[in-house]
Amino acid sequence: MKLHLPIAMLALIAAGTTQADTISSNVTVAENASKEYGYLTIDGGNLTNNGKVTADNIYIANGNIVNNGLMSDKDADDLYDFVTFADANGTFTNNGRIEGNLSIIYGRLELNDGSYIKTLDVYDADSPEEGVSVYLNGNVSVDSLYLGDNTEFIFALDSSIDLGGGNFEFYDVKLVLMVDSDLTAGDSATDYSTLLTQNLFTNFVNSTWTGGGATGFTGDTLITLRDAEGDEVTRTYSEVSANIPEPATATLGLLALAALAARRRRA
Repeated sequence: MKLHLPIAMLALIAAGTTQADTISSNVTVAENASKEYGYLTIDGGNLTNNGKVTADNIYIANGNIVNNGLMSDKDADDLYDFVTFADANGTFTNNGRIEGNLSIIYGRLELNDGSYIKTLDVYDADSPEEGVSVYLNGNVSVDSLYLGDNTEFIFALDSSIDLGGGNFEFYDVKLVLMVDSDLTAGDSATDYSTLLTQNLFTNFVNSTWTGGGATGFTGDTLITLRDAEGDEVTRTYSEVSANIPEPATATLGLLALAALAARRRRA
């Protein structure tokens, strides 16, 4: 597991080898402007990025970030997370690009249409009450995705996440699909087989190990349907997407096309 920022930052500061920055008010980076930080702590403040922000690490101790531009890790190959949450009330809204690893243990993440994250790690919370809420609104891209225990991953209808052939680790996650019709809580009879018109997760390779209660994302994965009033019913992925190929089938198809392309390049 990666070292998280608080330990790494304290060690580096003690050694006198890095710059520490703190945001405790409202800071906005204008469009076409750039801002560079060392090890940045959001503590009682808010950062809105409309331009370009680079940093060694960003630690959300108490505050919020809205990214409408580009945020990037100074060292894409380091061992540390680029953005780390540490407060249950912290929020991150991404409308742009994050070139780095975003790690969440608490708080809320909102990913909006057209946004991108290089790597998203949602680590295991100690309990559902301390879990993470991730809200997906539209079609977004992530190169690598880890969803740990006690995570609620919420999709607006017609939303999806494209992993571009990357890894997808899936554990005890509550997947929620918001619907625009009224539901009867606990309903087990209604047919929702034509609800989904596209996959929730696309172009991924299941890389979950088989121990510790882990499961890959498959047609048997449970999906919670939720209406605007909060009423819920549960179905398997296959039961809400009868006309969409099984995730494993879609993945194998992608890999087969990649292998074919490679053979043609060698020919």
